[in-house]
Amino acid sequence: MNATITILGKDWPSPDAPERAYGPYPLARPVPTTGARGRELRLRIDSVSSRWVGGRHRVKLTGLGER
Repeated sequence: MNATITILGKDWPSPDAPERAYGPYPLARPVPTTGARGRELRLRIDSVSSRWVGGRHRVKLTGLGER
């Protein structure tokens, strides 16, 4: 499988600011561990293979701390 994942995020308190991109990271075994910071996050999965199938998506989120 030749797929990559990119994490796109917007910071707080500027929701109208442009998105910041983290990655792309190759999807392989073991799954890569990375960090991203933002109030709103999107995941983008790209693949060059026409026979790629997505399964269940699992994401572990951890807060950075208290305000």
